[in-house]
Amino acid sequence: QVQILQDRVGEVTYRVRPGVGYDAVADGDYLERATREHLGAESSCAIEVVDELPVTASGKFAFSRSSVSPTFLQVSGSR
Repeated sequence: QVQILQDRVGEVTYRVRPGVGYDAVADGDYLERATREHLGAESSCAIEVVDELPVTASGKFAFSRSSVSPTFLQVSGSR
């Protein structure tokens, strides 16, 4: 199980609750490659191995959370 958190542009934190077959090195390498592929070569990621992943107040699991504003929603003053 994994949860993706993003609080800054170009930085992602993966909270990982390991399961059967989890390989910290191989899975970590994959997450780093995938992050750079999707967010750019200069992006970085951190991996936190946890025992449990919290649920929201409504009891649901939040797969991802980002407090970063998407650039496609930003409007320039010249439009």
